[in-house]
Amino acid sequence: MLTQFLEHLVSEGSQDVHVHNALGKIIIDSNNNPENFLTTNPYYDSRVVGKYCEKRDPTLAVVAYRRGQCDEELINVTSKNSLFKLQARYVVYMYVFLTKSICLYLLLTCLYLW
Repeated sequence: MLTQFLEHLVSEGSQDVHVHNALGKIIIDSNNNPENFLTTNPYYDSRVVGKYCEKRDPTLAVVAYRRGQCDEELINVTSKNSLFKLQARYVVYMYVFLTKSICLYLLLTCLYLW
């Protein structure tokens, strides 16, 4: 019932971050194509939903953090859960598409956490 109400609000054009956060959490818990929601929905708060995902599925937390460019959170969750391949991909992505100084900071953070 709550899911239908939230989906109705979204279909009416709601951009309220709380509505999208709640809907995202429901989608994650029900495993109803959560990666699609996390990559296509521009209205949820990446830190809130990412934190919610950390204990349920850390790879989904990485998707949420990557979308919101939450660098420190992404590095922490990947280090904590030994998701070093995802961590390396993110650092390379940051190096290729963003400034090299940000990438250097991320790389140093990764090395410090290892």
